[in-house]
Amino acid sequence: MEYKLHLLEEPFRLIGSGKKTVEVRLNDAKRRHLTKGDTLVFECLSNGETIRARIKELKSFPSLQDLLESYESERLGESKTSLRKRVNYIYPLSDIERFGVLAIEIVVERGFQ
Repeated sequence: MEYKLHLLEEPFRLIGSGKKTVEVRLNDAKRRHLTKGDTLVFECLSNGETIRARIKELKSFPSLQDLLESYESERLGESKTSLRKRVNYIYPLSDIERFGVLAIEIVVERGFQ
């Protein structure tokens, strides 16, 4: 299957460069249908550009802290402090506590950007 995800410009650029290999999302009903091997089309909100990536692995965590303890900052594409602020800005804490978070490990499909 193929799914579209929207990204701010900085995470989009980091995924395109290969520096960000883990995308973090709320593990709500919208993401529960994702499976290993699916294709994600990341669309940059500021300019509409797209990057295609394949899901290499999916890992769910009950809390953002648990996810942050499982990955190095380099794979997340930013410092853990910065990621925590961004995730908490996008998703209400009550939703994070209710659904948990999802680490989507990706591999960019070169030649399809």
